Amino acid sequence: MASEQVSTLPCLWLRGLLPADMCMSSPIPPPVQHDVVTLFDPFGVTPDALEWPPGLYGTDASGGKWGSYPELRRCGCGVASMTGFSSPFTLQWAARFPLPGTHQSVPRAELYAIYMLVSRVKYGVLKIVSDSLVNVDMYHKGKHAALKSVNNDLWKSIFAHVDATNITLQIYWVPGHLDTKVPKSRVRVEDVFFALNYCADKFADAAALEAQLDMNPVSSVLFNSSLVKKI
Repeated sequence: MASEQVSTLPCLWLRGLLPADMCMSSPIPPPVQHDVVTLFDPFGVTPDALEWPPGLYGTDASGGKWGSYPELRRCGCGVASMTGFSSPFTLQWAARFPLPGTHQSVPRAELYAIYMLVSRVKYGVLKIVSDSLVNVDMYHKGKHAALKSVNNDLWKSIFAHVDATNITLQIYWVPGHLDTKVPKSRVRVEDVFFALNYCADKFADAAALEAQLDMNPVSSVLFNSSLVKKI
């Protein structure tokens, strides 16, 4: 009976009927619960790390190496700005940071990157380029719709900050990964938009790599997942 019960644990875990840690030889460490921001600022753009200037930015997010496993997913976020509006561009400034909290999804991380940027700009026109169509569309649907969405807590903070400051917020969509993929639609993409998205994506990848779990809990999840596939 005992061996039969043990053999069913991975299946019940993946069906959401048991906590994942019951099947783990090593407990899964929780995601970070607070902001951990690393800046790339070679030109001294942000002498105050908590206040970022207005302007044009790219934002992006990554689910990391184990993004297809919800228990292992640790998302990273990236923000970048460039000098100039025509090629060649120079990376002027960037930031990377993990997505805090237990809700680890790429759409939330993409929105968190937008939130972090908005929350640290205090005035002026802020233009954001994002390849997250779901979040760009939600912003353009307006505050009422956004506050009823899944990540309404982040949207609430975004709109509250905009309302409390002199920010003019504009968000644009750009197809992602244009360096490796041909866009499905014949949308014209500004060169600077592509450059911003590309750089933000690289910093998001770096943040996800820093947040990535070590192989002890990862190997347990992979092993139990392989057992489920054999059932």
